[in-house]
Amino acid sequence: MKVVTEYLSGKGSPSLAKKYRISNHAIILGWVHRFERRGIEGTNLQLKCNK
Repeated sequence: MKVVTEYLSGKGSPSLAKKYRISNHAIILGWVHRFERRGIEGTNLQLKCNK
């Protein structure tokens, strides 16, 4: 979810892919698309809680 949030705040998908070691920036674009259409449930991403 952090990657999606950073993308929506204006960071580019290629730079985020490099930062998080994601093999293809299109993966991030897919996550963003699903998030925009279905919310967090549509992304199948795990949220990490800081305790």
